[in-house]
Amino acid sequence: MRIDKDLHLALQQYFGFDTFRPLQREIITALLAGRDVLAVLPTGGGKSLCYQLPALLLPGLTLVVSPLVALMEDQVAGLTELGIPATCLHASLDFTLQSNRRRALLRGEYRLLYISPERLAAPYFRRFLAQLPLSLCVVDEAHCISEWGHRFRPEYLRIAEALAELPARPVVAAFTATATQQVQEDISARLALVSPAVFQGDSLRANLYWSVVPIYEEREKTAYLEQYLHDRPAESGIIYCATRKAVDELSRFLQNCGVAAAPYHAGLTAEQRQQAYEDFIYDRVRVIVATNAFGMGIDKPDVRFVLHYQLPGNIEAYCQEAGRAGRDGLPAECILLYAADDVRIREFLLAQCPDDPAATAGLTAITRYCRTAACLPQTLLHHFGVETPPCGNCARCLGQDPPTDVTPQARHVFRTVAEWPRSYGITTLIGILRGKLPESRSALRSLRYYGSRSHDSQKSLQREIHAYIAAGFLARTGTGRYPTLTLTAAGERALAGEENVYLPQSATGGSSQRKPPRENARRNSPEPTDPALFEALRTERLRLAQRQHVRPYMIFSNETLREMTQQLPQTLAEMSRIKGIGAYKLQHYGKQFLQIIQQHRRNST
Repeated sequence: MRIDKDLHLALQQYFGFDTFRPLQREIITALLAGRDVLAVLPTGGGKSLCYQLPALLLPGLTLVVSPLVALMEDQVAGLTELGIPATCLHASLDFTLQSNRRRALLRGEYRLLYISPERLAAPYFRRFLAQLPLSLCVVDEAHCISEWGHRFRPEYLRIAEALAELPARPVVAAFTATATQQVQEDISARLALVSPAVFQGDSLRANLYWSVVPIYEEREKTAYLEQYLHDRPAESGIIYCATRKAVDELSRFLQNCGVAAAPYHAGLTAEQRQQAYEDFIYDRVRVIVATNAFGMGIDKPDVRFVLHYQLPGNIEAYCQEAGRAGRDGLPAECILLYAADDVRIREFLLAQCPDDPAATAGLTAITRYCRTAACLPQTLLHHFGVETPPCGNCARCLGQDPPTDVTPQARHVFRTVAEWPRSYGITTLIGILRGKLPESRSALRSLRYYGSRSHDSQKSLQREIHAYIAAGFLARTGTGRYPTLTLTAAGERALAGEENVYLPQSATGGSSQRKPPRENARRNSPEPTDPALFEALRTERLRLAQRQHVRPYMIFSNETLREMTQQLPQTLAEMSRIKGIGAYKLQHYGKQFLQIIQQHRRNST
């Protein structure tokens, strides 16, 4: 009972929350009871609080092993803004600063220490760590320890060895956002977790809207994207591409369209990447166009959309990247534009590292996700071994661009491909179906379905054939400018009457919903009660953040600012009841924001 009271007191005092998110209380209780933990929680699902709060209640120090310097720095800055003593050690710090922090650690001045797995592997640091009263060791982004994970990092393999050398092994907690059963078993074994309490949350948050938009011509992508951003002029988002070239081209296109966008990929200098990151965090640009180099450590809570312009490599990477949307708990969108040509790009990238069965399986799984007619979150969760009912709120559940049975006309197409004398491409196939080949090509003019689609335009047939490719019934093979068409196993089953063919209405000439309905978009742009007051509070937040060299959301989240516009607190006591305002933030920022609210009310009367 006492522990329960202490938990709620710390939750309110430091974090400004009255209730826990799903599984947080259970995870924290297990750690306080001395049990090792393996927790799979969604990105933005409150993983950090699961170890930051125990760090305040446990004696001694909590060590956090984190993969990126930027992630460490952001976590430490955020904890400092909460009044929690935390620090990090990494190679970018000068010798004097590192020495000062080590001495402060020996004096017991910090509750949390963030380091990289490389530093933990160093013998000199292990000797230093043995002098510290370590109660808890947290391994963040724990999927990096597994070769079956999508961001395998060999340095993680030495964590268990380092902990075993300590005078007393601390409790160990491993956290990740996405992990199949195989990856979970790998994490547990390689960290030598002792009878761990395993917590599996939904890897997808309920505030996210999921959609796969089929693309049949390249120009449809840019047209869709331009309209999408036009409809959301004030929203911040991330657009992922598969290649650096695509990032550069798309960011230039958006800039020419008047969108404040910046590119981010490993081919840019460190200074260019940092500038793009800072511009995004401080809202100087509203869109980042990036490869997967823009990944872990990105903690901007008000990202309203993550749009994949090209196919991601696997479902694990997709869930991690898409999960950066809506971390503030407000509605956000995860949109994947799916074109058959994108599969060829991924296959080309795979060819650069052959004999990688995990990568091949990953591409197969994400392609299957794009083609499914089932609930999209349900399909993603099934990949991780989690069975759930349909979500009721994704593009599939809402019936946007619903599938149509086109089996009879599809079999005409598939029969033609199966019967032609040798392999040809899309242009020849369209010519056969429309009956538009010269007399010199008599072998093709004699095919059974020659001219059977003479009433269809070349464009509509081209769209339909691309849809069969996207759905996995036809495949483009060969290299060069003129790839040929062949039937896949699914196409052969359809031809034999063993499988029906369904295509989205947008592929068959029917009316289609090419973007989420506007009522959904309005839900994704929650408006404050008083926009003018919200902007005044937001301006003050930015001023304070720039003065203190921290991220604006570390002062107050957008959700907290919105609640201020709704509650209009007139005293510090009233302000303390707003979600996200703990004792430390109330003391340091309460008066400034209270004055703005009071002045706004006077000006409005």
